[in-house]
Amino acid sequence: MTDTRAGGLFPPRGLGSIPELNLRTYVRVGARRGVWFITLDTSSPLFVGVGRTLYGLAYRRADMIVARHGSRIYYASVHADRAFVASYEPVGPAAAPERGSLEEWLVERYRLFALRAGDLVGAEVAHSPWLLQTADASIELNTLAPAGLTLAGLPLLHFSRGVDAVIGAPCRVGALTHHARHGRPVPEADRPAGLELLAGARRG
Repeated sequence: MTDTRAGGLFPPRGLGSIPELNLRTYVRVGARRGVWFITLDTSSPLFVGVGRTLYGLAYRRADMIVARHGSRIYYASVHADRAFVASYEPVGPAAAPERGSLEEWLVERYRLFALRAGDLVGAEVAHSPWLLQTADASIELNTLAPAGLTLAGLPLLHFSRGVDAVIGAPCRVGALTHHARHGRPVPEADRPAGLELLAGARRG
C-alpha cells in the first residue's frame, strides 16, 4: 500500500509505502458478499495493531523486502515458518476486467468481514474499479497455506498499479451459526478458499 492515511492520526504526507501480502477467501453473510482475510502480512507494527484491534483482521508482523529492477519487482515476506518469495512484472495493457468475468468477481469487492472479540463485523470499502494487466511471475517459495488448506494448480496472475480506497468503520453484523468442527462463528464460503496474488498497491 502507498501513501496510506487516516484523518487526524497521521501527518498530511501519510505513511508512505507499506508492503502487505494477504491470503483471502470469498464469503457471503446473508445476501451480502465480501472478502474474508485468512492472513495479512505487513512490515508495519502500526497496521498490525490497528487492523487487529479495530477490525479484527488477521494481521501479523512479517519481515518483508520489496525491490525493483527495471520493470520487474522482487518480493519476499517471512513470518515464522510462513514465507513467500517471488518476482513479477506486468506484460500487457491495463484494462478494467470484463463484466461477469472471473477477474471482475475476484477484484470488485466492496466489503470485508472479520471476527472481532467473538463478534462478526463488516466494513464497507469504497474504491474505483481496478485496472488489471496480465503478469509474468516466478514464485520461488510459497508456504502461506494454513493447516488444512492446500494451494494447488497454476496461479492466476494479474498486476495493478493500484486504486485509491477508503475503508469505513467496522460494524457488528450479527451472529452466525457455529462451525461444526471449530465451534466458532464463520461466514458461508462463496467459493473454495484460495490464494489470490494481485500485485500492486491499494492506496487508502
